[in-house]
This record gives sequence, structure tokens and C-alpha cells, in this order.
Amino acid sequence: MSPPARILIVEDEFAVAMELEDHLDALGYTVVDHVMTGADAIECAEESDLDLVLMDVRLDGSMDGVEAAQTIRGSHPVPIVFVTAYSDDETLQRATDTTPFGYVVKPFDERELYAAVEVALHTHVLQRRVQRANEDLRQLLNGLRQGTALTNADGHLTFLSDPAARLLDTTSDAATGAPWTEVLPVDDKALTTLRERVDAPSTDADPVSTPIEHVDGSSYRVEIEVRPDPRDDDRHIFVFYDVTEVRELRRMLDDQGRFHDLVGTSAPMQDAFEQIRSVADVKTTVLIQGETGTGKELAARAIHDESPRSDGPFVAVNCAALNPDLASSQLFGHREGAFTGATENQSG
Repeated sequence: MSPPARILIVEDEFAVAMELEDHLDALGYTVVDHVMTGADAIECAEESDLDLVLMDVRLDGSMDGVEAAQTIRGSHPVPIVFVTAYSDDETLQRATDTTPFGYVVKPFDERELYAAVEVALHTHVLQRRVQRANEDLRQLLNGLRQGTALTNADGHLTFLSDPAARLLDTTSDAATGAPWTEVLPVDDKALTTLRERVDAPSTDADPVSTPIEHVDGSSYRVEIEVRPDPRDDDRHIFVFYDVTEVRELRRMLDDQGRFHDLVGTSAPMQDAFEQIRSVADVKTTVLIQGETGTGKELAARAIHDESPRSDGPFVAVNCAALNPDLASSQLFGHREGAFTGATENQSG
């Protein structure tokens, strides 16, 4: 069984304070203290472990109950119930601004007081559970690799996770409340596409890929998804994926799979690249065999470009089209008059 709730009474009329204390004792609560000024109420809230405060609005001294409640609520999550004879609109409005957990108008009976106290205590418990769940969700989202953001119906950010803030080169506090279009440092093309996704969200649309530059000169490649909030179609969820490393790995793989004009990442292709490197340094004739269309000329060009002779010309000759009688002339050149029709010198 849980211990009885610990309650502080703040009331400047001694008789009313005694009546409240008697009622609370009869209902099984523990009265921690009875003070008569707002300053004393603040001091007691600082020093005591309280479950609830019963606060009169009009108090002795320069500080009334509303001001004292604002101060206490600013540093302690203790619920406050106002107990007062004043129920005019101005008093109610001032009290409401402090987010009270109840309001009891004098004169009151024990059942009214009991109902107000119990509702305040249970509401406070429920609020703490919701707050704890929100904090758990925030910690979960902050622990993910991808960033997340939530916007309201007006397009203003209501939440930005820490990973998203790091990617966008901002802070959660600075971004919250701002339009998402002002927080995302993307180019016009990406911004236009994201606006279209917000206007007509789709669950199967490809992410929007865009570079993001930070003020320190670092750059990232980010993919952004826009999803409707399942609870409200006018709100949207942004998901940010840092694909910088993936993009760099792809580039490295592309570089590894490209050798001059030859492309291939398989083991046989890598072996061919290595053989080309080996023979390129040797001053010898190389025979390249293969069926039509397998890239024999590309391999020959790669040997030439990889060799010390790469600064010299590379001449591709279709041997099957050579005239057997004139093959030597076409390959190695000739002088004027060397044969019929040789009207001038020609290099091979």
C-alpha cells in the first residue's frame, strides 16, 4: 500500500487552515505544514518532499498565491490546487495561467475537497507517466542512426532528434518552432521536391538525395523521406539518412572496378587487370585472344596506356581488312615509287 499523500497548506486565515487540516487528516492524508505567505510556501516546497499544495489565492505579504504557484511550479513538478473564496473571471484566468490541478471555491465540504485532491494526485501521476513515455521515446529516437523530425499542420517543427540536428548543422532548441523549409539547408531542387512530397506524401516514393554543407566546410550526402503522421494527415514526419559513407564506398568500388576503359569488379576481371599491369612494363609483343566483342582492343589500349610508351601513339589496325599484298606497306610505311601507285612517302 502506498504511503498517504504529503500535502502543504498555504492559507492566511488560521481558522480555514485548521479546517482544511482537519478534513485532510480525516481523509487519511499527511499535512506537512501550514504556512501563511507565498514566500514561506516557496521555502517549504524547496525543503520538503511534497505530493500536493493547497494554495489560497489571496495571501498576506507582497506575493499572492498565484505568484507563489508560478514560482513553485517553475522548479518543482508538484501539483497545486487553489482554494479560495474568489471566483471572478480575472482571478480564474490568473490561476489558470499557472496550470493548476484543481480549483475549490470556499465554502466547501469534505467531499468536494477529497474529490479535488484525488483528481489532482491521479492527474499528476498520469502526467508523469506520459512525460516519462515521451522522454523514453525521445531517448530512443536520439539513439537511432537516422534522424527524425515532426512538423505540425502549419509546417513548423515540433520535434527534431539529435542525429537530425547534427546532420542539418543546427540544434533541436533552435529548430523547434521554425518552418521546416528554413531549417533544412538543401538546394532549391531538393526543396521543391520535398515540398511536393509534403503536399502529396507517398509511402513508396524514393528518398530525396541531397548534399548538405556545414559551416565548418564538411559536407554530407543525406537522403530524406517525408511521411504523413498516422495520427494526423496535416502533420508530417521527416526521416534523414546519412549515406555519406555508403556513397563513398560506392565510389571506391567504382574506382576499383574501373581500369582505363575497362570496367569490372569480378575476380576474373581483376585478374585481367593485374595481367595487363604485369605485361605493360615488358618490352615485348603481346598476343590478345578472344571472341568478337570481348574487348581485345580495349585491353590493348590499356596495356599501351599503362606502359612507359603511353606518351607515344596508339594505332588500332583491323588486320582482317588489310590487303595481303600491301599489308607491310600499310603497317610499316613506304617510300615514293616503291611500288605501282606509291606516289609519295607514307608513314606506317
